[in-house]
Amino acid sequence: MVGEFRRNWVDSVLCNLRAPEQPVASLKRWVLVGLVGCLALALAYLPPRGATSSGRSVFAPQSPRGTPARQRAQAVADEWRGADASLRLLRARRQLQRVLGRRSSS
Repeated sequence: MVGEFRRNWVDSVLCNLRAPEQPVASLKRWVLVGLVGCLALALAYLPPRGATSSGRSVFAPQSPRGTPARQRAQAVADEWRGADASLRLLRARRQLQRVLGRRSSS
């Protein structure tokens, strides 16, 4: 046949390039690896026995109150929210008075 030699040559090259199949790891090995990983994380995050807390969290690097600039911004925001709430309350009262005024005149 025409091209028979080429096909056999390509098949043999591709067969040699293919990686051999790897055996599947046993379930016991995966469970052991998982347990060792959990143990490593526990050792990394849990304090040693008898250690006292510094009162500062590793996960919150800033103080809970924030910087002075942040505190000022928070105070301004609180004032703004209070002013906005009283303005909405005033508008709602006026609207209610208009609605009630129309009902009593009808």
